[in-house]
Amino acid sequence: AILDADKAALDMVMLVRPPGGREAGKASEIWELAKQGARMPGEWTVSPQTVLDAALAKDWPLCAYLAAVVATDKEHGQGPDSLAQPDERYQDWFWYTVVSPIVVEVQAEDRPRRSAGSGFCAGGVYHEGVLVGNGAATKSQRSVTSCFKPGATLQLGGQRMRRLKLEEQDILEVRRLFQAGEPADKEAARSAKDQLAAMARKAGSMYISGGRFRVMAYPLAGDKTKALLRPEAAAWTSEQKRAVRTVGESAIGQVVKARKWDIVEMMLRSGVPCPDLSREFIGLAGEKQPKKNDEDTKDEPAVQQWRSDILHTVGRTLCYSIRRGDTPFHMLDGNRPYTVLECAAWFSEEGSDTFRRVLLAMASGGHNLDLLGGRNAKPLIVAAAERQRWDIVQTVLELSTHTLDTDGKPVAALLAVEVGVEELKESPALRLATTAVHELLKVKEDESPVRAKNLTDYFRRVTKSEIVTHDHAPADFSLSGDGVYLERGDGMRLLSACLRLGENASSGKSR
Repeated sequence: AILDADKAALDMVMLVRPPGGREAGKASEIWELAKQGARMPGEWTVSPQTVLDAALAKDWPLCAYLAAVVATDKEHGQGPDSLAQPDERYQDWFWYTVVSPIVVEVQAEDRPRRSAGSGFCAGGVYHEGVLVGNGAATKSQRSVTSCFKPGATLQLGGQRMRRLKLEEQDILEVRRLFQAGEPADKEAARSAKDQLAAMARKAGSMYISGGRFRVMAYPLAGDKTKALLRPEAAAWTSEQKRAVRTVGESAIGQVVKARKWDIVEMMLRSGVPCPDLSREFIGLAGEKQPKKNDEDTKDEPAVQQWRSDILHTVGRTLCYSIRRGDTPFHMLDGNRPYTVLECAAWFSEEGSDTFRRVLLAMASGGHNLDLLGGRNAKPLIVAAAERQRWDIVQTVLELSTHTLDTDGKPVAALLAVEVGVEELKESPALRLATTAVHELLKVKEDESPVRAKNLTDYFRRVTKSEIVTHDHAPADFSLSGDGVYLERGDGMRLLSACLRLGENASSGKSR
């Protein structure tokens, strides 16, 4: 047994730290050996944090080894979920580097005055509660509270507004105060206010030179003389934009952003949650507020503004990073980052099996397969067709028709997923499709239609004279025994038949 353990350790060394300049092993080889219990000799700190550190250092063999142990070792690992948890260290770094907040001193009084301004509030000059439009005195007046409302945009300038000269450790402590929210009781409120006051006495203050800022919190820690602001995204430096684009909040998020698809595949197959790249670092701007009598939540204005800045920056940066020859391809939505599947599609070489492997990994791992692009985007196959990535279109159509995993075993998850076939048929790009794509579309047409996505989809099929049965009713509905009604659990009943009238009746479109 000892000899076997030593041999396994030596095999792992040859894969992770090969001597003599040899090429390191593949992520799948390292992962499989780690699952069998092989461990690197010596002392290694195995944690999601060291996985992320290895990824940022671009030490991919070590990253794969540590991730495999964390995800698969039930005794010493922390489980696959831990690889998708935000890393507090990099949240602090992101807060200091990208959010780069400032604490400004605010006139506590709400009494309006007619004086020249020290900054702009909502498009006008603001000073001590007064709004002066276009640099000249007007009768429009606003209070301090309304001008420093979280989510508002201020353009600060002049010589009257000051900010605290905070060191890095103080800025991180401000994050703790900000994210703690409103104090629970008077004692906690007094403690937070005293802490902020002590910080202000120690730091001193300086004048603000100017710039556009977003309001994150006012009052800050219950102190009406302090407000927390951050620069808006338009003023971010190239370093800040690069950080948003390349630094991940979690281990798997970092590996996805680095486009190491072999490691991403193994993580997804091992049950690591698929990261939502549109929500990374969103928590830095505050928590979501629950709606009354509703499990859903709604972001506060400051959170919405922060998320908009991040997504806009990531989207616009990626717009020009995808090239086919010398032609840049624009994103479908320049105000959002890609999903993991979109990243695998657009950031992989044409004709490679990268996208196929990632899609199969997500399907076999039970992850959510959103191939329709969400509310504001096009289905993935339509986007691929418009970019003439027929390899992506063919892969999706093939796998949604007859799916076999890399080991030859069937994957049922993809067979029940809507992929946007109808939208593809209506796309002008389809006339440039390859013969293989047209043949696959014909196969899809011959198949029995899957359950309708919603009522619109259901009645669209009816207007096209498709045969609809109990299996094709929308998710929340079922057909009555005689097939005349669509019925829902809350008692709603709809006639299951429809007739389209008018000049465009033959188009088959229903609204």
